[in-house]
Amino acid sequence: SNNLREALAYIVQKQPQVVLVAADHPNKKVRTLPKLLLQAFPVKIIAFAEQQSGASVAALHDMGMEYSLFPPVS
Repeated sequence: SNNLREALAYIVQKQPQVVLVAADHPNKKVRTLPKLLLQAFPVKIIAFAEQQSGASVAALHDMGMEYSLFPPVS
């Protein structure tokens, strides 16, 4: 979802086992989502970067997630 509130509402309602989070999402607040979710739910979070830019890869590293997918993701 491009809407952070929609995504959060969906996650709260469905409580999935795995959540994918784009490190290079245009909304910078999405980078706080993993820590929030990990405090609230037993969920595995996989961070990924869609673009092969240095900024995207740096954002992915900064998230410090246990599971990360580096570009290109296919």
